[in-house]
Amino acid sequence: MDTLKEAREFAKAILEVTEGLEFSGNKENEEDEIEAYAKVMEERQPLVDKLMELKKEIDSVMESSPEFREIKQIIGNIADLDKKHHTHLNNIKNSVQQSHKMVKQGQKIHEGYMDLPPDSESCRFDIKQ
Repeated sequence: MDTLKEAREFAKAILEVTEGLEFSGNKENEEDEIEAYAKVMEERQPLVDKLMELKKEIDSVMESSPEFREIKQIIGNIADLDKKHHTHLNNIKNSVQQSHKMVKQGQKIHEGYMDLPPDSESCRFDIKQ
């Protein structure tokens, strides 16, 4: 049963790290929030790896215990937080993509209305002679 106690401690540690990440939704903080998310994922990965190693040691008798159900509940809470974070990051990504499209469209419009500089040569041959 020490395996389950150890697994519960790792799961709680992962939950604590994940709960520490909060998104403000403020445009000015998006870059910092993305960096914080990456840092949380880096901190969490060794804990997840150790938890996955412990999972291999858990047998069917241990899976029927209340401690295992508690671990599953903690992991469910982690998954819910991950979904919330993923949704927020998707919103940021979509916003960045939309901004990029607008910049590209603006560049195309700008190029379309700008005259060629006087020192540039024509790109076409005059075939109407």
